[in-house]
Amino acid sequence: MRVVQVKKGDTLEAIASEYGVSVGVLIGINNLSGAYVDYGERLVIPMGGRLHIVKPLETIYSIAKEYSVDVNNLKAANFTEIVYIGQQIII
Repeated sequence: MRVVQVKKGDTLEAIASEYGVSVGVLIGINNLSGAYVDYGERLVIPMGGRLHIVKPLETIYSIAKEYSVDVNNLKAANFTEIVYIGQQIII
């Protein structure tokens, strides 16, 4: 995972292209409401990690256990303590 700061003139499409990810992935991971980003905003970019879509009854703890990763690292990578159904998280 990498965190980048949006520069003046950046678009979500350009950032996605630069890092080889889809706009949809960036929207999902960063919980954006659309394809617009603000100057100075910080975006999480998945770098070689896996994505997991949260299923019913899953928690951040159960997902960490499933992938054998430290729950605190998983929380930090996804800027969240709680996950919701359909959320895309970085493993």
